[in-house]
Amino acid sequence: MLTSIRHALRVLRKDPVFTLVAMGSLAIGIGATSAMFSFSDALLMRPLPAPEPSGVMDVTTSSAAAFGASTTLSYPDYTDLRDRNRTFSGLIASQLTGFGFSPDASKLPRTKFGLLVSGNFFRVLGVQPALGRGFRDDEDQAVGRDPVVVLGHDFWVSQFGANPGVLGSKIRLNGIDLTVIGVAPEHFTGIDVFIRPALFVPLAMSPSLTGTNNLTKRDVRWLDIKGRLRPGVTLAQSNTDVDAIVAQLQRTFPDTNRNQHLVVQTELHFRFVQNPPNAALVIMLGLLALCVLAVACANVAGLLLSRASGRTREIAIRLAIGAGRGSLIRQLLLENLLLAIGGGLAGIVIAYGGARFFGNVPIPTDLPVVLNVTVDQRVLLFTLAISLLSTFLFGLTPALRVTRPDLVSSLKARDGENDGRRRVWGRNLIVAGQVALSLVLLIVSAVLLQGFSDQLMQGPGFRTDHLYLTSMDTQVAHYSDDQTRLFYKNLLDRARAAPGVKSATLTNAVPLIGGDTVAIVPEGYNWPAASRVFPFSIPMLATATSRPWASLCCVAAAFWRPTSRTLRGWPW
Repeated sequence: MLTSIRHALRVLRKDPVFTLVAMGSLAIGIGATSAMFSFSDALLMRPLPAPEPSGVMDVTTSSAAAFGASTTLSYPDYTDLRDRNRTFSGLIASQLTGFGFSPDASKLPRTKFGLLVSGNFFRVLGVQPALGRGFRDDEDQAVGRDPVVVLGHDFWVSQFGANPGVLGSKIRLNGIDLTVIGVAPEHFTGIDVFIRPALFVPLAMSPSLTGTNNLTKRDVRWLDIKGRLRPGVTLAQSNTDVDAIVAQLQRTFPDTNRNQHLVVQTELHFRFVQNPPNAALVIMLGLLALCVLAVACANVAGLLLSRASGRTREIAIRLAIGAGRGSLIRQLLLENLLLAIGGGLAGIVIAYGGARFFGNVPIPTDLPVVLNVTVDQRVLLFTLAISLLSTFLFGLTPALRVTRPDLVSSLKARDGENDGRRRVWGRNLIVAGQVALSLVLLIVSAVLLQGFSDQLMQGPGFRTDHLYLTSMDTQVAHYSDDQTRLFYKNLLDRARAAPGVKSATLTNAVPLIGGDTVAIVPEGYNWPAASRVFPFSIPMLATATSRPWASLCCVAAAFWRPTSRTLRGWPW
């Protein structure tokens, strides 16, 4: 084998132009495919940052609602499901929430996003805090009794300088002092693909922090539920168990649970169902990347077929003096393997560059959204796999062809003379395939660019210039309902009277912002209690005059209604 490797290296070094072109083609194909895999992995396919993530399932509801389906559960439904099921070793509940954070009472609060979580959150996920401890089950039972908090690792580093003495100190969230009992490990970035929570707070503290007690309301669905299956339990068994519990709840609480249906599914399936655009994008990028890889492999296969015609006499001589066909095929595949390894190493460099490009794309939002596109071990294993696979894709057919020559005519002819017409059609077919796939890629790219251009040029269909939108949460200052109404009234009056402001208004929904369907109703209309299943906020939209600085004079505000839940992805 060592002799074969040395011979393969000499053959490749003898023709440097061919070697560089072949490796370059493979590097582009493998690098582009690996970069797309990294991007798709960051969007949908990366497992939860917890031990044995394949055992963690999502429990969602597909209830038929008036204006769409909600995937969340109420707290009473969660506790019933947690206590009655027989297939989960534990169920956790969480909700992404904005908090007004300040290190102490003398500092102005700043908005930070964290998770309200059940007391068994860290234990069920199997996450051990880097400092201190996680929550105890009893710290999530009595409302407002245990004001404790676990800090996210990035938040601990940025706000407290990674000081281990932070344990036992107090921070203020929405005007309430909470004791720091732990710091999450660095690898634990939360249970959402994009959003990294700054801190974790027990659900029992939500009434004190938000001013609304949703822990007793079965008709307010606001919690995301995940669970870890018991060893040996299948997904079908878990769904059967959950269906039986749901049927009991429907009979016991027909007013709130009549149309509720729960489904247990894997994290990957849940992400595909929850984000169809992301799923479609991942599938499209995967197909395009495979097309690029196929073009690269076809290009190298064509080069090898052309090069094989120049080695016909060499192969015939080796066969004539006793070389076995199997050993020759092995030798040629070994040369191809060296090409694939060289192209794969160069492809890793391209993949790193592509991952860095995608990771540095700015995301225009105030949410702690992170698109963590990295080349990790999984990507490296993927690159290695496609490198080895490409060895057989582009190398096996030329090796089989060149080791079956007509010995008499090949020995008499000079190199390249015996490449008959029967072999020309193969190379022509490869070239035609390359042109076809390249044409597909060019057309798809042109259509996508044209689509993006049309969206950017045409806009949403209404004027967006000279508009200023902002919001704030009066719960941070612990305003009462009367204080909140007075605050918004004064804010709206002052905004309308500000210099350069043409008009200002309050609204509970902004066009094209947010993912849920929102109904538009006349001012003063009261929603029926059973229909309040949507998150509402009241931002104020202000239209300024043509003076460019005037838009800065407009202000806006938002608050959460008592029956609302925080909208994931909402920019305020």
